[in-house]
Amino acid sequence: MKKSVISKLLSELEQLVQVELEFGVEFWLARDLQTVLGYTNWQNFRKVIGDAVTACESSGNKASDHFTEVSKMIALGKGGRRSVEDFMLNSDVRSLLGERNIFPEKLPAAEDLKKVERRLRSEEKKLPRNGGSQ
Repeated sequence: MKKSVISKLLSELEQLVQVELEFGVEFWLARDLQTVLGYTNWQNFRKVIGDAVTACESSGNKASDHFTEVSKMIALGKGGRRSVEDFMLNSDVRSLLGERNIFPEKLPAAEDLKKVERRLRSEEKKLPRNGGSQ
């Protein structure tokens, strides 16, 4: 990936960072990241988040420490509003994905989901089974 593309992406990510006021924790809203990472459809990006949650838990981390499900109001036509699902993602999520060589910004959106799913399935096969004799 070209340096200029990476610099532009990092700049966009820094513009989207938010800070939780009480504890000063930095986070991003998933719906904001969705667009920057090239996903046009929430359902597709939601699957990527689900895979990241699975990766987080399978590495021994508590997903709720890194993924906070929230809802937010969005504007509809004619002045209406409705609540939609979103996630607050902290910087540890990015580090966790990086440890597993998952860098969403380096892959086209369609390939990203498929590669993450394959990698997770492969890692799940390597996990010990609890149902066997001990």
